[in-house]
Amino acid sequence: MKTTYIIELALSLCLSAGFNSCNYLDANEYLNEVENLNDIWTERNSIRKAWAACYGAMPNYADMVNGWPFNCNYDEAHGGLDSYKCLTFAQGKYDADKPIYEYWKNYYKAIRLCCQFLENSHLANDKLLEEGEVEGYAADARFLRAFYYSQMIELYGPFVIIDKTIDYSQLEEYPTTRSTLDECTDFILKELEQCIAELPNSEDILTSDYGRPSKEAAMAVKTRLLLWAASPLVNGNPDYSDFVNKEGVPYFNVQSPDMEKWKKAAKAAKDIIDLNKFDLFTMPANDGYPTVPLGEFEGNNIEWPNGPAGIDAYQSYKALFNGGKNYWNKEVIWQVNTSGQSSSLSRLGFPRNYNKGQGAGMAGKLCAVQKLVDAYFMNNGKTIEEEKELYIDLGMTTIGDNYFIHGEGKKDKVSPIITGFKLNNTIQKVPNRCLNREARFYATIGFIGKGYVENTGSIYYADYRANMVDGYLQSDRPSIRTGYQIVKWINDEDQNAAGSSINNILYSEWRKSIYRMPKH
Repeated sequence: MKTTYIIELALSLCLSAGFNSCNYLDANEYLNEVENLNDIWTERNSIRKAWAACYGAMPNYADMVNGWPFNCNYDEAHGGLDSYKCLTFAQGKYDADKPIYEYWKNYYKAIRLCCQFLENSHLANDKLLEEGEVEGYAADARFLRAFYYSQMIELYGPFVIIDKTIDYSQLEEYPTTRSTLDECTDFILKELEQCIAELPNSEDILTSDYGRPSKEAAMAVKTRLLLWAASPLVNGNPDYSDFVNKEGVPYFNVQSPDMEKWKKAAKAAKDIIDLNKFDLFTMPANDGYPTVPLGEFEGNNIEWPNGPAGIDAYQSYKALFNGGKNYWNKEVIWQVNTSGQSSSLSRLGFPRNYNKGQGAGMAGKLCAVQKLVDAYFMNNGKTIEEEKELYIDLGMTTIGDNYFIHGEGKKDKVSPIITGFKLNNTIQKVPNRCLNREARFYATIGFIGKGYVENTGSIYYADYRANMVDGYLQSDRPSIRTGYQIVKWINDEDQNAAGSSINNILYSEWRKSIYRMPKH
């Protein structure tokens, strides 16, 4: 019996890290302020501080260099300076005596606060509290505890399950034994099921409370957790055969993969789809605004949603990441943003010499690698290996006109592609390999010759070649080492390297997440 896996369309679980109208997500200050939760239940303001403290370990996903740098540990991104923690981590320049991150410690601090809130919230006694208000805070605390544990299981594998406050004066009560991966997964799932029952529907969350978790957010975390538990990394991986507890029980499933775990993950994803609350976010094509045109392929004239015609593929994708008025949309399940996030994200994408050197101290922190660049399709849906005419690997183009660049070759075989140009680029030519690519490529990748609108309204064309103004420098300044900057979070209207648009960053992209269903 042969089993295959069908990758189907799902949704986006978006998470950045705090948000505008509610500053409770900037809660680090409350971690030290709330020392004795037994004494705060008579005042609403103090209760809200205790609730806010539960958010204190929310990672800053916007800081991809030093705060949450795991993008640079994979094969799609690279840090711009050797001293960055992301490269220290990726290159294995750390050990148990010199850890570079304290997520384990910080998560457990926040988990303790969540436990304290859950155990004492029934003591709340203030006439200013509205009916159900404290119960809502408690549901948030339970969700956050489950969310932190779901992060820990991805970072550390099995953890020590703590579901109540510990009396530190009683050494014998100290929990020190890790549970198995399956036990940890089951614990988190049980918590999430209760969250799904207690949390409000996403449409019932007030605008002033955007960023608080919903029933659907708990369902999405559940889906990600089950997908992780089913993955070959931890499901049937013999590399962990020596990782056992004192009784010799393996922490991971090191035998043959448990295929039932894939079914559970698929069902959890399907449960979200079946809600019929979320959909792909699209922006209509605008005749007055030139955008990335579709290439020549069968079905390119079929109207959306049965085909790609009638929508702006570039803007539809870009708007999910670059902030602005569309960042709350029907594709989002859960997203928040913290103070300083817009700045952090924008700094990843501007060239160093932009606005006469405004980006010198902050640009070049994160760059794309060639493997990622090559992975994007051509505008006709073919890979660069499949496309023999539109794709040219070497050399620079010599033709540019207004908002478009034309590749060299036969006229009827080359499509004009938007790259951010608003004037003729006579300064820096564009690599041929960056022509005629799909919309997501231009929404994500900055390359030699890409135009950026400066404060004056003029166009700055980046030069990411080594030893040039925006390229790799052998110095103590961050620089683009690969020739490709990541511009995914740059809004086309931003004209300041410090950022101006409110951004969200994908915690997990369910629109193309793996929804696997066994098919025989």
